Amino acid sequence: MTIGANLWFLWLLLTALLFVALFFLVPVKKIRAYLPFGIFWGVGLAVIVIWSFQFFLQYWEVTGDPVILGFTTLFTPMAWIPPTIIFAVYFPKYKRWYNVIGYVLLFAVGSMVVQYLLEQVGMWQSFRWNVLWTGLLATGTHTFLTAVLLLTKAHVRT
Repeated sequence: MTIGANLWFLWLLLTALLFVALFFLVPVKKIRAYLPFGIFWGVGLAVIVIWSFQFFLQYWEVTGDPVILGFTTLFTPMAWIPPTIIFAVYFPKYKRWYNVIGYVLLFAVGSMVVQYLLEQVGMWQSFRWNVLWTGLLATGTHTFLTAVLLLTKAHVRT
């Protein structure tokens, strides 16, 4: 049994571990409150990014994650839900601009580390892409999430 033949299981395991981490890091009451935000924006952004960069531009491939409907993968969009909820729950409300920028950059660096680790395990294959571009893309997506949180006042009081 090789790791390459069972990458779908590793994607399932990674997704499950992210949800377990979510339950350790965020109280259930807040998870319930932010779940619509996590599903809509986490899955929504993931599908857009996956379609754009994997299927349309062919910059990378999340190897082993089953493709559904021909334009997205199965586990990757679901795996974006916990980090999106965590991002929203711990967003530095009422803080100075440099706190918000630091928070966005923290998640961007985290995305770079995750991509690097996924490449090492064989769950990610870059074609015309590198980990620094992931940092830029993650900075953009988290800046977008910041704008959504600030402009829609999506802060849930729990």
